[in-house]
Amino acid sequence: MTKVLFVCTGNTCRSPMAEALFNYYTQDLPNLSASSCGLYGDGVSSVSDNAKAALSEKGIEFSHTSTPISEELLQESDYIIGMTANHARSIISSFPQYSDKVYAMPMDITDPYGGDLQTYRNSCEQIEHCIKQLIKTILGE
Repeated sequence: MTKVLFVCTGNTCRSPMAEALFNYYTQDLPNLSASSCGLYGDGVSSVSDNAKAALSEKGIEFSHTSTPISEELLQESDYIIGMTANHARSIISSFPQYSDKVYAMPMDITDPYGGDLQTYRNSCEQIEHCIKQLIKTILGE
């Protein structure tokens, strides 16, 4: 099983959308799975309503509670993907022992936090584009 961990700031917008999209596009590949967490995940906040709505428009129903980054999550992951280059740098700075499996998304994903539904749709489209590239890379295509 190849495990991918997506990391953003609060784990209520970008990384949960990445997790949902990755698992949606790899649902027929049982050897791949994704989860997500946040550098400042609080363990209680739900995924934002607009993130859920943007995913729902793509036929993806998703429920998620913010998860804080932890040594255990990093250790069990094969790929740790920051939603921006800054997220990747922060992970490496705090957990240098995992630097060999930390990457950034192919493009920095704009934080939609506090934005309207269209802002979330735009972020979801950026994430979807990157997820398709990442899956190909992981599969060696």
